[in-house]
Amino acid sequence: MERMEGDADIVREIFQAFIAESPQRRAKFQDALAAGDGERLGRLAHALKGASSTLMAKPLWEAAQALEQACREKDPQAPARLTPGLLKLLDDTVVWMREHLAGLGTG
Repeated sequence: MERMEGDADIVREIFQAFIAESPQRRAKFQDALAAGDGERLGRLAHALKGASSTLMAKPLWEAAQALEQACREKDPQAPARLTPGLLKLLDDTVVWMREHLAGLGTG
């Protein structure tokens, strides 16, 4: 986030894209969890880890890293244990972004 602080237009664009993608991203996590597809959950976690790193959203990055690692290690209990917390952090991040965008104004 500090990398982008000086350019409100870049922040707005990145946040809006992340917010727009979040419902679909969330649904993919839920579908993979319901299907018991740890490999797909690991890939989804990896992608979210990259996005959250760009955003410097450390708690979300850490949750995605933990899920990705657990899936890589084929821990059968990890998805059910870790995915709900990751999704909560995703939701919290989106809420924070919306609040931050409101503070930036429209232009």
